[in-house]
Amino acid sequence: MSAPQEKTANISTAALAGFAALLVGIGFGRFAYSAFIPVLVERHWSTVSQADYLAATTLAGYVVGAAIAGHRIWRIGAAPTIRVSMLVVASSFLCCARPLGYTWFFLWRSFAGVAGGFLMVTAVPTILARTPVKGLARVNGAVFTGVGSGIAVSGTIIPILARHSLEQAWMSIGVAGLILAILTWTCWRDSGDTRAPSEEENAVCSVRSRWPIRFLAAAYFASAMGIVPHSVFWVDFIARGLHQGLMTAGHYWILLGFSAAAGPLVAGWSAEHLGFERSLHVAFLLETVGVALPVFSTSKWSLAISSVLLGSMLMGITSLVAGRMSELVAISDQKKVWGWMTTAFSIAYAVGAWGFSLLFARISSYKVLFVIGAISLLAGSFLDLVSSYMTHAHHYEEKGSRESAYEDGLR
Repeated sequence: MSAPQEKTANISTAALAGFAALLVGIGFGRFAYSAFIPVLVERHWSTVSQADYLAATTLAGYVVGAAIAGHRIWRIGAAPTIRVSMLVVASSFLCCARPLGYTWFFLWRSFAGVAGGFLMVTAVPTILARTPVKGLARVNGAVFTGVGSGIAVSGTIIPILARHSLEQAWMSIGVAGLILAILTWTCWRDSGDTRAPSEEENAVCSVRSRWPIRFLAAAYFASAMGIVPHSVFWVDFIARGLHQGLMTAGHYWILLGFSAAAGPLVAGWSAEHLGFERSLHVAFLLETVGVALPVFSTSKWSLAISSVLLGSMLMGITSLVAGRMSELVAISDQKKVWGWMTTAFSIAYAVGAWGFSLLFARISSYKVLFVIGAISLLAGSFLDLVSSYMTHAHHYEEKGSRESAYEDGLR
């Protein structure tokens, strides 16, 4: 195999491995449970409150996993962390295939959440660190497609399988996770898998203070608050708020899910042509429009466009933020920085979901929630622009300092 062919094969392998890790850890481990909730209640495997608590438990586990992942990576390495985490998530579905009580489910949903946090924090920087600069945008987009694919597949298949056998639905997701873990087992390694930074990255890192990445993290934090209205209230808004019923609301939700699967690929294509920085500016504006649309129109086309825009940007912004982070942070620090950015995003999302729920209970107005979400995303867009401004300001400042030093030397 020639060198270009080998490089292409390595890029494809990295993309496949990252795709599988996020599909299993986030698409299945974190989001697939949502499709099980109504069936668990209907089959009397749990009460409504227990099912909701289990969903919260998964999110809490994800926050904990993201927060401590850096320490685990440092001790046992990225490759073992990723392999074990994929096995844990898959096993959690297999172990929930029997109604063994709330405590048993609580234990395994906690494990699935923690493992999902490990995979998000570990797999993404590991893949980005070993991907050549020219292939970074494409690989980054392909990796994050795993999340949306998991949402779309589980949201479509689980209700169908659960009609016949709830046990079969749990087992099917678990077996699929095991197969993906086995197929990508040898794709992960800890030694010799880090690319050398390009001259451009070295130049950028050399002039960087902590503030540009802090503002980028703040923008990402704001985006977490902005997606809450759609990710928590969208189905209920259409079904009850607009009196269109669960069937119609489900169609819009499926549209959002499949858009979430395609979004990171579109974001990757955009980053390849415009760069991560410009693509992120556009993504924030598109997501703001998607959240704000229902405030001005609730026609079927408006709802469809809102579903597509929000779904596409749901993981599209995450993939672009990860790519932009890889440009702003030295390779050696990327796992740590992505870890606390993921933790901050998860906490913002959890607090936002709780706060918006309390607000809705008081005012019973969906449109107010969408307005707040759009304002939050506008704030995120502004913070993202500030991050870019500070980055370029530092770059030009250091460039000017180098030129002045050179001129002084000539004198």
